[in-house]
Amino acid sequence: MTVSKSHVSRPTLYLVGFPASGKTTAGKWLHKSDNRLWFDLDREIETTAGLSIPQIFDRFGESHFRKLEAESLKNNFLQNAIISTGGGTPLFHGNMEFMLSSGIVIYLKLPVEDLIARLMKSKTKRPLFENLTQEQMQEKIQEMYRFRDPVYSKAHIHFSAKNLKSGNINSLKSLIDNYLKKNNRET
Repeated sequence: MTVSKSHVSRPTLYLVGFPASGKTTAGKWLHKSDNRLWFDLDREIETTAGLSIPQIFDRFGESHFRKLEAESLKNNFLQNAIISTGGGTPLFHGNMEFMLSSGIVIYLKLPVEDLIARLMKSKTKRPLFENLTQEQMQEKIQEMYRFRDPVYSKAHIHFSAKNLKSGNINSLKSLIDNYLKKNNRET
């Protein structure tokens, strides 16, 4: 019996990085081009909780949200999937260690100046940046970057998301394929 490549068990791909780094966008593009299931962890949490992320933060606080996030990540684990994580996912409840041991972690990296520009223009409601002046937001992003970058940098693969476009998703796919071949994993 011949097994098609789409049915071979492949490792889960976890996309990590700062908010607005392109995790959801890259996840959608990889899904379309690679015949894998795709999940946006924040959307999964919202569906399960019946509340938006800002509502969860407002009603129950960040620590409750982080608990829901860890449960959703670990309880919904699937082989052969792409999971776009939230920006804080790798920082809490052993999530980074779980992802590193159960799949391939890909850090979509952006310079802090680009993150500031993207987040300043973003229409997405992000609880950690609400009600901040432009100066406060810049300071918070720089502080978070210093703390988060070393955690994200534990990823198996680092990819510059500076010019992430659907046309260059193949360069990310090539990085993933090369990593898998080098480490004797299914592609």
